[in-house]
Amino acid sequence: MDESMATFRYDDMEVLSRGFPWSSSDFISGEEENLALLLEFEREFASQVHTGPPHWWGLDDALADPENLRMAMDIQVAYIKNYQLDRADAVARYALAAAKQRGLPWNVKALQDAATLRMKQDRQVEAAVLLEEINDLVPPHPIHHKNLGTCYNSLKQHQRALEHFQEAVRLKDGEMDHSDRWDIGIAKKNLKEFDDAAQLLVDALEGSRKDRGDPVELAKLHDSVGGCYLEMGEHYRKECQYANWAEPHFRESERLFREAVGTGSPLWQGAVKLLSTSLRLQGKYGEAVPWLREGIRVEAEKDSIHPTPLHDMIEDLSWLAERGALENRPQYHELFERALQNLKRAGRGGDGNAGMVMHKVARFLMLSGPEYRPSALLYLQEALQLIRHHDEEVDLSGHCALLEIEIHFCEMLLKDNMLAICDGKC
Repeated sequence: MDESMATFRYDDMEVLSRGFPWSSSDFISGEEENLALLLEFEREFASQVHTGPPHWWGLDDALADPENLRMAMDIQVAYIKNYQLDRADAVARYALAAAKQRGLPWNVKALQDAATLRMKQDRQVEAAVLLEEINDLVPPHPIHHKNLGTCYNSLKQHQRALEHFQEAVRLKDGEMDHSDRWDIGIAKKNLKEFDDAAQLLVDALEGSRKDRGDPVELAKLHDSVGGCYLEMGEHYRKECQYANWAEPHFRESERLFREAVGTGSPLWQGAVKLLSTSLRLQGKYGEAVPWLREGIRVEAEKDSIHPTPLHDMIEDLSWLAERGALENRPQYHELFERALQNLKRAGRGGDGNAGMVMHKVARFLMLSGPEYRPSALLYLQEALQLIRHHDEEVDLSGHCALLEIEIHFCEMLLKDNMLAICDGKC
């Protein structure tokens, strides 16, 4: 730490004193206005550095100037706040390297921003490595411990996350605000300490209301309270009752996100997925379907698509289809195809996780009617190859055996169908 302080850029403090006004914007004026404001910032930055999106080729040369580096870090966080993650990643490739070369205080902020980006991209292990790197650069700080706690929560290391959140409070002389209650409440919820968790999260929501928190924060808190109720319902085997308590929170979250960030945002998507789940658990299948469809739509279109939520949503949709809640199953096929293409574009379409998604898609196609069996067979065959050659050390032999049976069954159905057609012509 002493060595890092020796390279502190005191001469850059004048540049840093101008702050980061673009990323300080709330971006809560609706999808269209938020995007217009972001594009205005983007055009100003591109004019300054003489390159532009989406790749920002040659930006490394421009970032030798500290003013350009400040603007790059500013636009990067503005992109993140609007879930323009591919563009944020393109800038981060240059900004993190330039900030590390420049030293304190640039490197600390750049590491924090890069870790936030990795979290949004579901690359939590990389985020943890970036955050731990900060430990060697600066003394303990509440914000740093909160960031580490959030990261370890997402890695399912919930006890470790709780310790970081509690350390953040200790560094503030034990004074808790609604943000601390929120953090600790989520950690305790994940540790199944539901009584403490629910009270902390409700207190955090009330605290944010009293502090006139912005609509995005309030929406996230409603999601947290509702999510806690859903997990309590599963734990206590009273899913319908607790889902009924959760539903109003998800409806309010959906409304707040829709007005603040629009229906293309992953934030809104998270709310509608939870709303769909709460309705499904109450047996309101018809009401659950359109919300679930919207969740799949956003996943199919967004930056940094991830196979796990896509897999889970298609599985839920198939479950609803089997119970007669879907009036027109083929309308979802084009949506699935877009999602799979997006997975490939994001570099996540060639492993066993993508294979699991294709397996779910194939099963849904089988439910859609005989005319979709040829497409289902192709997905089953590709899924088998991806899962069979998955690199991670996981025993997937049982799943491969199941896929082989389903492929054989599909081939037999297709053969029988062809024979029936031939017999009809004869």
